[in-house]
Amino acid sequence: MKDKSKEPTKVYVCSPHRPVSADQEERKLEIATNRKRVINACKLLTICGYLPMAPHLYFTQFLSDDAPEQREEGM
Repeated sequence: MKDKSKEPTKVYVCSPHRPVSADQEERKLEIATNRKRVINACKLLTICGYLPMAPHLYFTQFLSDDAPEQREEGM
C-alpha cells in the first residue's frame, strides 16, 4: 500500500474501447464489456493507491469514436 501522505503515482490505463464486430448488438456488448474492464482496472489501481488516467472513459462521453477527426483528437 502506498503512503497516503504523498501525491499518488499517475498510471495511464490503455485498453480496448472500439468494438471490432460488424453486428450492431455485438458492438454494443463489446463496448459495455470494454468499459467494465477499464472501470474495474481503475478501481483496483485506486485501491492500491495509484491515480488511474483512462482518457478513453471520459473522452468518449463528448467525442465520437466514429468521426475520424474526433477519434484522432481523443487519441
